[in-house]
Amino acid sequence: MDKALLVKMVGRWLFLPLLLSHVSAQSFSVVVPLTPVSGLLGGSVTLPCALSDNLDARKLEVRWYRPSMYSSPALLYLNEKLDLSVADIKYRGRVSLPGPLEKGDVSLKLDDLRPSDIGTYMCHVSSDRWYEKSNMSLTIQAVGSSPILSMLDAGGGKVNVSCQSHGWLPKPSLTWRDSDGSSLNPPNKHTSTKVSEGLFSVSSWRLFTSSESSWVSCSVALPDSVGMIRESRLTPHLPTGTWKGAFIGTLILLLLFIIGVGVYFVVLKKGRIGSERKKTEGGEEAAAQMKPLLKHEQTNPPQSVFTETQIVIEVEEQQPLQPQTEDTPHQPTESTGGNNDQDPQRNQTSPPPAGRDQDQNAEANHNSSPPAGGNNDQDHQLNMNSAPPAAEWKQVKRFKVNITIDSAETPKFFRTSHGGTRVHCTQPKENHEEEERKIFTLCEEKFSSGQQYFELKVKENYNQKKISWYVGVATDEAERIHRIPFTPQNGFWVLCYEEGKGVYIRESPKIPTPLSHISDDLSVIGVFLDCDNHTLSFYNTETQSHIYTFTSVTFRTSLRPLISPGIRDKTPVHIC
Repeated sequence: MDKALLVKMVGRWLFLPLLLSHVSAQSFSVVVPLTPVSGLLGGSVTLPCALSDNLDARKLEVRWYRPSMYSSPALLYLNEKLDLSVADIKYRGRVSLPGPLEKGDVSLKLDDLRPSDIGTYMCHVSSDRWYEKSNMSLTIQAVGSSPILSMLDAGGGKVNVSCQSHGWLPKPSLTWRDSDGSSLNPPNKHTSTKVSEGLFSVSSWRLFTSSESSWVSCSVALPDSVGMIRESRLTPHLPTGTWKGAFIGTLILLLLFIIGVGVYFVVLKKGRIGSERKKTEGGEEAAAQMKPLLKHEQTNPPQSVFTETQIVIEVEEQQPLQPQTEDTPHQPTESTGGNNDQDPQRNQTSPPPAGRDQDQNAEANHNSSPPAGGNNDQDHQLNMNSAPPAAEWKQVKRFKVNITIDSAETPKFFRTSHGGTRVHCTQPKENHEEEERKIFTLCEEKFSSGQQYFELKVKENYNQKKISWYVGVATDEAERIHRIPFTPQNGFWVLCYEEGKGVYIRESPKIPTPLSHISDDLSVIGVFLDCDNHTLSFYNTETQSHIYTFTSVTFRTSLRPLISPGIRDKTPVHIC
């Protein structure tokens, strides 16, 4: 009896590990982060979710859904494939399981983030005998526009300065500061509103006196964030005088202009009348000179008979004529008539030699023409609005600087060569839109003031095929790990090209702005950065023509040149 009991107990102990192994294979837990996951509007984000013990999830069902939306999930993985038949249409084409599933990674990747994506997500994993779920929160941030400052005369020596900014998420904070950096809060009025697309707009105004500050700034920022800030400055001083004084001054200038024009036409008319009078007098004098000759011919006919026309020609030859050339200016003076062909006696005084006039005119033309360089070397400020496109491009070339690609900022799938002046993609991707890492590199140089110009060759020749490229600048605080849209809100001012889309820029995360007037066969791009005037311009160096200019290029510390050969081909982009 005791022996049989002993055998039974030993058998139970031998089969216990196998039984526990069977139970553990059927049960598991789901691990998610305790803190909310954050992403940028228009970008991509991964919601982490993993199975305990790295359990293989390929045979399991994975369901991601919002609370109370179990039957319409954002993503459903079933029978080892994605099931799109029941998925919520709002997430179609924007969700995926990057995996690896065989190691228990069932994280959800969500692209093209929208304000409606904010909230709680459930990670639900189940097998035939077991299921487990857990939830996490997603927050989305959007950096709005640079504040727009305006001012009005409030009377009594005060100026009303208002500040507005749009496109923020979540609700931002607004701060007024003086030139010493001291906060001027609270403002006289401060409002925040949420627009229809789920983004916030903020506005505020304050009263300032002329002696209160040399300049004031209005900055808008997201709460508890680094680099998510926009700032603008303004000097709160209105021009002296009232609008009445300005109106009277303008009226006086207009009257003086009208009087000047009237005097000009009166003088011009008098000059023409005098010229006609001199023509008449000249004709009568010529006739008087011809009468004795005709009378002499009738009484004493000479051996050679002259016609009346020949006599007139002889009289003309006796008068000294002033040579008329293209360089000799025609002016209605006392010695010059209004019509050279009708006035045989228009030049009664001897003119200076023709060669001297030509030398003086040539010297005058030389002095009145601007030098070939356009501007003095000591004057580096450009008037970009008045110069024609070709002249503008030649001026900006004077600010050319040397730049070098920063190897520390270059992704692993890019390779630099030729001393940091050339970069290309070593592993082109067919599904390039699924890449969530950054697809650009930055240069070592950092610019915060003045003007800089550099050139980038994006294609060697017209026969070479280039599927995509990106050139421009980025702030030193911009996202440099994950892939986000090249928008000013994210700290990027970039000219883009993609086969099928053509040349375009991004002013918003959702829809690119095509530059349909620009040819796809660009070869060398000129980039001109004006830090002082906060502009970035692009030029086609082959045609010396303007492509596009970004305005309101604002930054906190500095800007760095951005270069990307794209990830769809191996053709390099290099610095000229």
